[in-house]
Amino acid sequence: HLVTMNLHFLTEPLFTFLLLLFVFTLSRARPERRAGYFLALGVVLGLATLTRPWIQGYLFVLVAWFVLSSWQRDWKKLSLVVVGVALLLSPWLIRNEVTLGFPADPSLSGRSILHGMYPDMMFEGNKETLGYAYEHDPMAPQLEASAAATISELRRRAAAEPATYLQWYLGGKTKTVLSWGFIAGADAIFVYPVGNSPYFRLPSFYLSSYYLEQVHGILMALALLGTLAVWLPRRFHIIDDSPLLFLRAVSLLVLYFLVMHSIGAPYPRYSVPMRPILYGLALYPLHWLIVLGWRHFRHGTPAR
Repeated sequence: HLVTMNLHFLTEPLFTFLLLLFVFTLSRARPERRAGYFLALGVVLGLATLTRPWIQGYLFVLVAWFVLSSWQRDWKKLSLVVVGVALLLSPWLIRNEVTLGFPADPSLSGRSILHGMYPDMMFEGNKETLGYAYEHDPMAPQLEASAAATISELRRRAAAEPATYLQWYLGGKTKTVLSWGFIAGADAIFVYPVGNSPYFRLPSFYLSSYYLEQVHGILMALALLGTLAVWLPRRFHIIDDSPLLFLRAVSLLVLYFLVMHSIGAPYPRYSVPMRPILYGLALYPLHWLIVLGWRHFRHGTPAR
């Protein structure tokens, strides 16, 4: 997915780079570092927000985590994170206000909620509508323009089928957004039909794709386990406080991503930029098990 997305997406390759740059900068923004790291953190987050707006609310999550975790309570440095974001977003928001009359298009949130409110991404369970359920919903045109109208209709449908919508919003959307195949796409790793590709004719490419597809579910389960495992009490961890606080900040990013796409549309391609982060978190419980196993083996083996 990370290879082929460069052929088809306008924003995902850039967003992936900015997201990983943000995580890298976050790993460097430690309490003992200079204030410039925190300004850079805000600037990169601002650039990422201009590319994919769903991440904008993470600023408040991050600042709250800095304060609550005692990672960083220097208000000057914290304010620089906010200033960095504001420097990038303010010109765009002002431009929107002047030219459009509002800082952000209110219909975008309505469309996102609408596109994601259909259980299993199908209209009335019809498999032919998979990925494009809203195109088959006769009420969609009047709902798209208003988030309030969409929420009202969603509430009505959920009241009629509470079990279906409860399953969809509590677990189904997470499973969907993290799934391997693109729901609204031509193939598991292609959005648009492709006539020729190394993944069709070269064994090494095909096998790499096939292998990753087979283990993808396991990796995503491990990633979710790692996302939650970093919140275990300190005595259960095998790493120092600083990297643990960093991992928890990354965990909050993943949880924020899942919450946002549990509210809006959970198209699997939205999780592709998160893949490197998810793979990293998937390795954490494996690392934990390997280190503890090695310690047990070493201390449990009689000395010669």
